[in-house]
Amino acid sequence: ALKKEESCETGALQDTVIKLTRTEADLGVALEELKRLESQWIEGQAAILAARLIPGAPCPVCGSRDHPTPASSDYEPPNEKLLKTKSSRVDALRSSVDQIRQEKAGFEIRLSQIRADEDARKERLVDFESKTVGEIETELESFRKELKNADAARKKAIDLTTQFENLEITVAEGSEVCLKTEQQRNESMIGLQRLQGELSALKGQLPEDFQDVKALERAIAGNRKSIKSQEEAFEKSRQAAARANEQVHSCQAAVKAAEDGAAHCSKRLLVQSEEFRRNLLQAGFPEEAAFRGARRSPAEIRTMEKEIAVFDSGIGAATDRLSRARLNAESVTQPDMAELQSAADQARNALESAIKEEATLVARLQQIERSRSEHAESARLLRSLEERYAVIGRISQAANGINKDGITFQRFVLAALLDDVLFAASKRFRIMTNNRFHLQRVARRSDRRVPGGLDLEVHDTYTGSARPVNTLSGGESFLASLSLALGLADVVQGYAGGIHLDTIFVDEGFGSLDPESLDLALRALMDLRQEGRLVGIISHVPELTERIDARLEVTTGRKGSSARFVV
Repeated sequence: ALKKEESCETGALQDTVIKLTRTEADLGVALEELKRLESQWIEGQAAILAARLIPGAPCPVCGSRDHPTPASSDYEPPNEKLLKTKSSRVDALRSSVDQIRQEKAGFEIRLSQIRADEDARKERLVDFESKTVGEIETELESFRKELKNADAARKKAIDLTTQFENLEITVAEGSEVCLKTEQQRNESMIGLQRLQGELSALKGQLPEDFQDVKALERAIAGNRKSIKSQEEAFEKSRQAAARANEQVHSCQAAVKAAEDGAAHCSKRLLVQSEEFRRNLLQAGFPEEAAFRGARRSPAEIRTMEKEIAVFDSGIGAATDRLSRARLNAESVTQPDMAELQSAADQARNALESAIKEEATLVARLQQIERSRSEHAESARLLRSLEERYAVIGRISQAANGINKDGITFQRFVLAALLDDVLFAASKRFRIMTNNRFHLQRVARRSDRRVPGGLDLEVHDTYTGSARPVNTLSGGESFLASLSLALGLADVVQGYAGGIHLDTIFVDEGFGSLDPESLDLALRALMDLRQEGRLVGIISHVPELTERIDARLEVTTGRKGSSARFVV
């Protein structure tokens, strides 16, 4: 049976190892595929944004309405649904790997236990294999004879018990002694019931063939406790029970012989194995369970021998005390069995309640263990999600502007472009304002309700401090706008490479300038003209007609407007 069980467990373990190897391989493939798809998804985001661009519509990243070279991809990037599906498969494979590893550990533990049991059984069979079936049957026949002798000793002990009861009746003449010994009798009956319970437990561990021997032990143990409890009450009755003392010694010797035979029988039966089960059936054992129930370990046998030796040493003293007690006892009243039975019922009910409470606590403990395992699994999943979120969440926060500056990814890109525009615009703004002003981007976030990173301010060299652009006068605002337009043109031309801005038109705004500012603004526009650009000015300021030689004059009249070139 053990060989078959070991073979089954070994096969199951091998299947589990193969299953674990395959599942781990599938997990590795799934992880590689997930990493590849995530890489393609990240690389394909620019192509996805480019595919959504509409001609003439502003770019969601830079805001430009021109899309000269949109990004492209050689393959279609995966969608988020596919990524979620692959991620779920990876999580499922990880759970399967953990479960299979637990099953593998369980198979290994059970296989080790089976092999240990097999080794122990082989050691016990070493002595048994040297014996023949005939020798075993001879030993069993000897055991049966010893059991018969023990049964005869039991009957003899019963007779002795009857004689003891008769002697107790004959000496039960003193009411005063009875009152003194009544309490001792009650205590002896309680001890008797306790020992009877212990003997019943021992009886359940023995084969059916040895039940009569345990009944003998119970009767002798009852007499022994009765003798001990009546030591003082029966001190004067020693002479009347002298012959009973001799019979008790004889009974004790018979009991010892029966105990020795039972111990010897148990020790011999320990070496019986499954290969001789049919021989055990012929010897009187109905099944293997009866054989296993009859086994006793050497330690238990030594314990029983010590108990018998203690009993032997105490029976003599008990008999002497019994003799003295019988001389002094005048009468003995039979204890109240109903009261003792009630106490026993109460103890039995308390035991049953304790057993039920233990079962309830065990079930609760199992539930707590299951909850603890589920909590540990949830904690493991939470740690895994936190590890994933540590990177993805940080990227999301940075891209969506969840930071102290309120700068999103788009505004960060635009801020870099704006810095270049402001650098180019400030060069012209200084010229137009006689080195008083230059534009710069606000580094701090003044209002946390709105995103930051793209606000402008003007630095005034006269005061040495910066102030918002909305504090500029009308003329200063026009010069700042003109500088930004020219700076943006320079930056776009520098970024685009092949694109060249040849013409620029300025509509109105010059009327708000004082003569000095007007002169500086026109000087900056003339510098653009010298660089090869065509500068057009639309204005009603009369002073411009004196400074611009080539112009298109538009005159209104009753018949409509007329235009003429002045060169």
